Amino acid sequence: MKEYLRKKEYVCLYLTEFSFRFANALIDIFGTVMMYKSGIPIYLILLIYGLRFGIMGLFSPLFIKIASKYGVTFCRFLANLCRLVSSYMIITNRYNLIIFTVTMGLSGALSNPIANAISARYIDEKYRGKYNSLRTISNILGAALATGIITVGVINENSIFTMILVFLGFSMQLFFAKKVDYKPKLKNKQNYKEILIDIIKVKNPIKSVNVIKACDVIERLFVPLYIYLALKDFVAFSIVIIVSLAIQSIVIFASRIFYG
Repeated sequence: MKEYLRKKEYVCLYLTEFSFRFANALIDIFGTVMMYKSGIPIYLILLIYGLRFGIMGLFSPLFIKIASKYGVTFCRFLANLCRLVSSYMIITNRYNLIIFTVTMGLSGALSNPIANAISARYIDEKYRGKYNSLRTISNILGAALATGIITVGVINENSIFTMILVFLGFSMQLFFAKKVDYKPKLKNKQNYKEILIDIIKVKNPIKSVNVIKACDVIERLFVPLYIYLALKDFVAFSIVIIVSLAIQSIVIFASRIFYG
């Protein structure tokens, strides 16, 4: 276990995940809540996120084409540029809903396949369970820390502070990600249409897992909004989120200790 934790590639992957969740907490946790607070009705929020996931699916072959030519980290870079645009709109309440939906969708299309690509490249199969557990803990710790800091920025209406925080988080992610960058190899040269058709037609258990994961992501995005609507208090909402994340981290860590 010690050798596993000390391996340079693994450490960089954990720090990459921590930095990403730290920077992306504004979108993942506060996104729907901030949109509602700015006056956007719930039905429109649902429509925006529905279109977002549709764009993610439609443009997911972009990851394969771009990563095979320029590397995985370049995909992260493009995705983070899109997220910075979305974050700016959330922080300043200056929404262009078309641009917001497209940038959110494209960021997911470019970055979501990275987790599977990285696992296949660097993680030994016998270590997948440990890696996934520690990766999840890294995600949770990054999100919990960011939640507290972002709450301070939102309460004080300090949009510059919050935006700098998001920018630094994404910059840190790219710094660590560059150390484990690589170019996935395509089995054969396919155009965009052929790749998309293959994704739709090929029967693979991973597709079912990704569908379940998508449902989980949708739930994770809208549970914070439900909590906020129930509490009607932004500070109380933030405390509940931080406590919830802390409990998740403790449970996952304890399960790794007791069950290996």
